[in-house]
Amino acid sequence: MAGRRKKSTHIQEVRQIFEDNAPSAARVLCEMMESGEMTPTATVSAAKEVLERAVGKGPMTPEDKPDLPAKIIVKVVE
Repeated sequence: MAGRRKKSTHIQEVRQIFEDNAPSAARVLCEMMESGEMTPTATVSAAKEVLERAVGKGPMTPEDKPDLPAKIIVKVVE
């Protein structure tokens, strides 16, 4: 069909919009975190978002979440 864009083009456009606005979004999160006007839960949430975007999520180990059931997978290679 003439005039229709490919789906991948839309995804690229959306990704570009987010990349262009990332610095502003980071500033907003930091300002919210530092404002002292948010609930403690909201402040922690903003801080987590800032950290995860800056350094990534840390590895999750069973020690991090002791209430989760652990799975052991054994692969036999002959």
